[in-house]
Amino acid sequence: MKIKVIYIFLLATLMSFAQNTKQEIFSQQSLIDKAITVLNIDESQTEYVLSKESPDNPKETIIVIAVIVNEDYETYELDSYIVIANSTTGKITHTFYENPKTNGWISDAVFIYDISIDTTNYKLNASKNAFGVTVKFRTMSQPNPYYSESLSLFTKEKNSLIKILDFHTIYESFGVVNVNTCYSNFKNTTDELSMTNSKTNGFNDILVTRKKSTLNHLEDVKGDCNPKETINSITTHLLKYDGEAYKIQN
Repeated sequence: MKIKVIYIFLLATLMSFAQNTKQEIFSQQSLIDKAITVLNIDESQTEYVLSKESPDNPKETIIVIAVIVNEDYETYELDSYIVIANSTTGKITHTFYENPKTNGWISDAVFIYDISIDTTNYKLNASKNAFGVTVKFRTMSQPNPYYSESLSLFTKEKNSLIKILDFHTIYESFGVVNVNTCYSNFKNTTDELSMTNSKTNGFNDILVTRKKSTLNHLEDVKGDCNPKETINSITTHLLKYDGEAYKIQN
């Protein structure tokens, strides 16, 4: 009887091992390699390659690949590939491609210094979600620095992805800096996006809370350089889905 119990236990263990092996999760690097092969991308021309687990499905991985095109001494432009891969099967299930004429991924005097995947779960309706891709820009100027960050939102549509929010600026900063002293003055604008319960054309409206502020650095009586932020205004407006993309409604 004891031998029979041990046999059953070993059999169950082997079956469980076989099942887990069958459901092996592909690494993010192997999914990236698969996407590069399937999309016929020249890996030597990739500038950014990143991946992240999908916010609404742990069995899916979001991949973003930026490929250099039209490069010269001071500028370059990037093609963008946005991909969703099944982490269990390794299959590329959804793709989206854009060239620099429409994606805005152009580096010149104001250059791209970071691209990232925003896995905030943007709930469009009861059955549909979106994720974001952010692109950060800056200048090299020390006396007159400039920074900005733009967000695009994507959602699944059959075997493709569609862009439903196009390059919305969520942060912008203009500065004046005295590089020889503590003094600096920055005018900043920040947009915070949140989903509402009201719908237009089947998708929840997006509430944009816009804060405009001034940030000054001044030297105090002790000689310390202290920042002081002044909020100039906070306003709100809605982005509504027009059947193709989210746009400001007048």
